[in-house]
Amino acid sequence: MDRAEELRSRFDQLVVWGREVGSELSRLPTTLAQLREGAANFQLVGQRLAESSSALEELTALYGKTLGQGVKRSADAAKALQVQIDRMGETAPTPDALSAAAAELQRTFESLAAMNPFWPTADRRDPR
Repeated sequence: MDRAEELRSRFDQLVVWGREVGSELSRLPTTLAQLREGAANFQLVGQRLAESSSALEELTALYGKTLGQGVKRSADAAKALQVQIDRMGETAPTPDALSAAAAELQRTFESLAAMNPFWPTADRRDPR
């Protein structure tokens, strides 16, 4: 009798296990579809991150190049102004020449301010 009860108990466990496996297998197509969708979403996010990184690298390179040109223009304008100031002792410069040099220097600083997001301007005031 013990042997028969043991076999019956094992058979009942096997039946329960078979139902559980059947239940899991019936959900497998949905699970696989969700897995495929998740993998596709993950791939799309990775692609977008790569594109964003590339765009940021291009923007950084462009910003650095533009800022470098602005610094060069500023240095050239400062040098031209210094040359004109140095010549003041030799000959009096025309007011137009000094005004033009000062205007060029002003335009240079304005363009540097416009390119620099951290430079305070009228439209970028510190909220404090």
